[in-house]
Amino acid sequence: MAGDHLTILIFSRDSSNVKRYKIPKPLLALVLITLPILIILAVILSLHFVNNTNYAIEITDFEKQNSIQQQEIRFFSEEIAGLQDRIAQMKEFDSKLRMIANLENRPSPFFGVGGPFPEDFRERIWSPNNSDSFARSARPDSTHSGQEAHFPERAVREFGDLVQEGVGQLPYVPSVWPCRGWIIGDFGLRISPLTGRPEMYEGIEISNSLDAPIVAPADGLVTTAGTDPEHGRMVVLSHGHGITTRYGNLARMDVTIGQKVRKGEVIGRMGNTGRSIGPHLYYEVRVKGIPTNPRNYLSN
Repeated sequence: MAGDHLTILIFSRDSSNVKRYKIPKPLLALVLITLPILIILAVILSLHFVNNTNYAIEITDFEKQNSIQQQEIRFFSEEIAGLQDRIAQMKEFDSKLRMIANLENRPSPFFGVGGPFPEDFRERIWSPNNSDSFARSARPDSTHSGQEAHFPERAVREFGDLVQEGVGQLPYVPSVWPCRGWIIGDFGLRISPLTGRPEMYEGIEISNSLDAPIVAPADGLVTTAGTDPEHGRMVVLSHGHGITTRYGNLARMDVTIGQKVRKGEVIGRMGNTGRSIGPHLYYEVRVKGIPTNPRNYLSN
């Protein structure tokens, strides 16, 4: 090395030919500085590539796990939906079972399944000033849903006890329609076609042609056969076990007080008497004096 150059000599095997290369010192310094940097960069890039490869593998695994979890969530969602449908069906069965067997109903936080209400109470229900408080009173208790989880077991157990005790109540349950026709008024609060105001209807109204036959929906005893100011000609049957049925707006009564009737026997004819705007039957079912929705008893 002399001056500002680095001389490199390359000899052949017979030493007859010598090649001489001169490398400037600045170039040599640049190579010595750049080479370690390039090596470091190569190492960093290699590590980065390896890490990216590992991340890609982890992401693929996560995607597979997420897909499996999504499938499990969909499966359980379908199972829950099916369970809710079965619970709803069993709840409906429970309601019908209790009414057929004349069992006491579960305590319910929901407003009304019927019953007579004082006029001032009806006005409070429909008063705008009390709408919020009424909505709060109608809101279900959060603890009730947990209690309902056990209602199928209790329904089956009570019904089994009832059968074992041999209480023959089924012939006295009003389980058939008292007449053919169309329901023009349902049970509960609704707008009266006569007054245009909300009224509590404690039964249902079935429309058909004048003089259509009205039959007893269950075995029973005639306790009333007369005229009512609101429902015109009316018949009341007692079926025992606290169950009574009422038939209003009749054109004719074919039974008398004290008469025993069988399920399906004609007790009168559809009419237009009392507060009425056309031929129809006003039909009530009461349990221990409390009006209940007749639909809950009908088996067809």
